[in-house]
Amino acid sequence: MESGLNIDKINRMMKDLDAPGRIGLACDIFKHRIVLTTSGGTTSAILPYMTRGSAIPVIFIDTGFYPHQTYDMVRNHLQPINPRIICYPPPEPR
Repeated sequence: MESGLNIDKINRMMKDLDAPGRIGLACDIFKHRIVLTTSGGTTSAILPYMTRGSAIPVIFIDTGFYPHQTYDMVRNHLQPINPRIICYPPPEPR
């Protein structure tokens, strides 16, 4: 399937950019078709922090099996950094 994107050109454009510049360029190219994910771990605050002023949603998929520290990290640290974090909980048991 042809996407119409010139990946080589995009890679050349991103080559000398820093991480915030790459995020900005990706937003320009992909518009509203870009999302980030977070695991909620102690080292997963970088992308939510770097994208805090953008329209990029950050997705946390709640498996229902994380330790309480992970939920504390998402609730107390990641969501205040970036309120665009969307939590997808596990399905309700039947």
